[in-house]
Amino acid sequence: MLFRPIWMYCFSLFLVSFATASHAESPWSLNLGFTSLYLDSESHGFQEEGLDAMALNYAVVYRFNNSASVKVGMAKGVKSFPQTEDGRDLSATMNYVDLQFGYDNGEIRPYFFFGLAQVDVSPEAGSTQTSKRLGFGVEHEVFDNWSVNVDYSLITASVKEGESESATTIGFAYRFQ
Repeated sequence: MLFRPIWMYCFSLFLVSFATASHAESPWSLNLGFTSLYLDSESHGFQEEGLDAMALNYAVVYRFNNSASVKVGMAKGVKSFPQTEDGRDLSATMNYVDLQFGYDNGEIRPYFFFGLAQVDVSPEAGSTQTSKRLGFGVEHEVFDNWSVNVDYSLITASVKEGESESATTIGFAYRFQ
C-alpha cells in the first residue's frame, strides 16, 4: 500500500527532527481530542444509511516554522452507529498524515491542511481504504503552551460514486518547551 511507505517516511522525519531540534521553544506539540467520523457505509461493506463513529484522536505535530507543520495522528473509535447485529460497537480507526499551512499571530492560528488517511472499519473484511483529506481549522492559545483547536476535514471515499466522508475534531494541544 502507498500509505505505509509514507507513514514510515513521516516517522523517520519525526525521529530525525527530534534529534536535531535545539530551539528555545520546541517545534513539537501533542494533540488530544474527540473526533466525529461520518463514513460512507456502503463503501465499507454495510447496508445501513450512514456510518457514524465517535473517536479519541491522538496526534503529534512538528512545526517547521510559524506557517507550516506536519501532523501525524490516529483516531480510534469508541462508539459507533449502527452497531453489529449482536449489539457491539464496530471498530473504526483512522490513521492520517497531514501537511498544515496557516497564519500564526501568537494567539490564534487559522490553518488549512491536506493529507492521506487510512480508514479501517471492522468486523467487515476488506473495509480498509486509503483516502485523501482536505480541511481547515483554527487553534487558539489559552495558556502558555496550551491551546484548544477545532478542525473539519473531507475524506474522499476511495470507491467511485461513494459519498463524501468527513471528520470533525475538537481538542487541545500541549506545545513542549
